[in-house]
Amino acid sequence: MPSATFPLFLLFTSMLLSSCAMKVAPTGGPQDRTPATVTEIEPPSGTRNMTEDRITFSFDDYVDRSVRNAFVIQPTTRFSTSYAGNEVDVVFEEPLRPNTTYVVTLGTDYRDVRGNTPSESVAMVFSTGPDLDSGRITGTVTAPSTKGLEVFLYASADALPASFDPRTAKPDYRLPIGASGSFQVGGLKDGIYRVIIVRDENKNTTLDANEDFVFAPEDVGVISGAAYPLSLLLGPSLADSERDSIRDTERDSTRDSTRDSERDSTRDTERDSIRLPLKDSLRDSLKDSLENQLPGTLSGTFSDSLDLKGPYLLRLRNTTGAVIRTAVLPANGPFALDSIPPGQYSLDVVIDRNGNNRYDHGTPAPYQPGEQWFPMQGVITIRSRWSTEDVKVVLRGR
Repeated sequence: MPSATFPLFLLFTSMLLSSCAMKVAPTGGPQDRTPATVTEIEPPSGTRNMTEDRITFSFDDYVDRSVRNAFVIQPTTRFSTSYAGNEVDVVFEEPLRPNTTYVVTLGTDYRDVRGNTPSESVAMVFSTGPDLDSGRITGTVTAPSTKGLEVFLYASADALPASFDPRTAKPDYRLPIGASGSFQVGGLKDGIYRVIIVRDENKNTTLDANEDFVFAPEDVGVISGAAYPLSLLLGPSLADSERDSIRDTERDSTRDSTRDSERDSTRDTERDSIRLPLKDSLRDSLKDSLENQLPGTLSGTFSDSLDLKGPYLLRLRNTTGAVIRTAVLPANGPFALDSIPPGQYSLDVVIDRNGNNRYDHGTPAPYQPGEQWFPMQGVITIRSRWSTEDVKVVLRGR
């Protein structure tokens, strides 16, 4: 009988291995870089008179368990999550407020099984009453990296106390910001909101000393469901700002007494002692290299159709965001920037309220909003010994 059972055993084993092999993802070929996306939300966004105690998010592919930590509910509500590969249940752990619009947001801080992360967040809006608040605040944040950035909203901003401090005050709404830097907070009642952006590293929904931030230049009014879009430039953390201030002070106080004295004491010696003959080919090469690095100029006109009154600070920034040249502008008229190293640049305009010739992104206590910032579209190329003229910088309506 052993001879009779042996082939059956082999056949069974072969079938088992074949069945298992069907579940293994194929190897080889290009890696799948497309992140898993939400294909269905149940109940759907826009639901009124909500009575369910959970919301189910379904994906078109399996996602990592990290998705469980990527959900945010506003107004703040205790909740738990249940993970099942390509589905996640968001379960409310306390009764919902009556006649209230809620927003359940799936942020971007999670991965699918291939390690891909989504570029934008997904929001589900519902109401526990018959009315669905449809107000929204939109905007864009410019930053070297959007990782960890969140937008905080404080409702009834016109009633906030003078002692308001984002280092201790908790926002009424918060939303992760996607890789593009764009954000949209929906489900809002008409009213006045204070808006700040924080790189909330420790997820404690307050501004800490080591976290980059920017405060909107003014409180935002949502009227008939709409508000003007925000354009914000992220600034450094409080700790970095303090270090930069100290460093600038030290540099200003020591620059003339040290660098100038060293230059004066060595200039004549260096000029007299280093005199080596150069071959023509080397001389020509050095000449071409130096000429290619000679600066250029930029000029044009500025106008403000918004009538913001200024003071206006025009800034020329290189591809890393560093400010290379600035000019204080009249309300309308010509401008000129000279001695610009060759390269590619962008222009922006700051409404320099305090006249300190730099962009301020806000202070927490006493609370001061950031300064208005207007990035100009397009790239400007500065060539060596070349004048770039007739550049038009215009502040237009929102």
